[in-house]
Amino acid sequence: MRAVFLAVAGQVGASALLLAGTPTRWAVPAVVLGAAVVASVAVPPLRGQRATPADAVTLTRLALAGTVAAGTVVALAGGGDARSWTLTVLLVPAAALDALDGYVARRTGSSSDHGAELDMQSDAALLLVLSVLAATVVGPWVLLLGLMRYGYAVLARVRPALRAPLPHSQFRRVVAGAQAAALAVALVPAVPAALAAVVLGTALAALTVSFVRDGVGAELAQRARSLPTTSSPALTQAAIPPAR
Repeated sequence: MRAVFLAVAGQVGASALLLAGTPTRWAVPAVVLGAAVVASVAVPPLRGQRATPADAVTLTRLALAGTVAAGTVVALAGGGDARSWTLTVLLVPAAALDALDGYVARRTGSSSDHGAELDMQSDAALLLVLSVLAATVVGPWVLLLGLMRYGYAVLARVRPALRAPLPHSQFRRVVAGAQAAALAVALVPAVPAALAAVVLGTALAALTVSFVRDGVGAELAQRARSLPTTSSPALTQAAIPPAR
C-alpha cells in the first residue's frame, strides 16, 4: 500500500499548488475529495498486492485525475475557470499516460489482473472527472461520457452475459483511448465551445457504438453457449471406432 500512499501524497501536493490562493473553505474540501478519489480507486485492486512499474504509471495518472477533481470542485463552486491553461498542463500528461502503462507492462513483463483492474478503474475515474468539468462548457449531456462505463457495470449486475470477459477488440481500445484525449482537447481554453461540442459529440457517438457492440456481442455469445448441442445418432455411431 506504500504506492497508494505516495499517489495520495502526490495528489495532495499537486492540488495544494494548483489551488494556491483559493479560499480555504473551498480548497480544503477539494483536496480531500481528490484524495478520496485516488484512494477509493487504488486501494481495492492493490490491497495485498505489490505495485509493479506499470502500476506506478497508472497511479501517477490517477494522482493527476485526483488533482483535476480538486480543481473541478473549485471551478463548480465558482472559485476558478473550468478551462484554464493550468488544468490543461495536467490534462495532457493524464491523457498521454493512458497509453504508457500498457507499454510498460509489456516491456517489463509485469502484466497482472490487479493492474488491469486498476487501469480500468483509473480510466473510468478520469473520464468522469473530465466529463463533469466539460459539462460546464458544452452542457450536461457530456456527462454520459463519464457515466457510460458505470452504467455498463450496473447492467452487468442484472444481465449475467455482460459479466463475461470481452474478446480483444482494437476498435474498443482505440475508442476508449480517444475519450480522454477528446475531453482534454475540449477543455483547452483556446478551443471554441462549439468545436468542443463537436469533438465530444463525436467521441460520445463512438463510445455508444462500442458499448452497444460489446453488449449485443456478449448477449449473443451467451445465447450461443446456452443452446443445446445436438448430433445425429448415425454420425455419433460412425464417429465411434469399432472395438478391437
